[in-house]
Amino acid sequence: MPSPYEHLLDRRARQETAGTAGDDILHLMPDTTVTDAARILETVYRAEPALDRVDIVLGNTTIGVATRDHLNRLGLTPVRALGDGDAATLPGESTRYVVLRFRCTTCSTTVRRLHLDPREPPACPRGHGELERLG
Repeated sequence: MPSPYEHLLDRRARQETAGTAGDDILHLMPDTTVTDAARILETVYRAEPALDRVDIVLGNTTIGVATRDHLNRLGLTPVRALGDGDAATLPGESTRYVVLRFRCTTCSTTVRRLHLDPREPPACPRGHGELERLG
């Protein structure tokens, strides 16, 4: 059975990395809806113009790679919600999502998260220890 997130993932990029998380990671909670995942990706790519690809980790599982090019081919907002096309939303930064960024001081892996449990600070997926929060 295909993943509900499948259309957000770039199959070509996923084949290149073979399921291992790279240097840029977006960590989503396991109950994140596809619509929310699409909006979060849009928020990340708007905030980081130099970012071209991000590995999506759902819970503890890498599910694939979302590339800027692939999302642009889909129309940049691949999933539309009720009200998106009738000017019901205001332009500007999202007030719904605040993406927290963390970086490993050893290997420069960057992890983006929306949720943070202060009892479990994010750690480098390559085993280098706790990540440092960016800006």
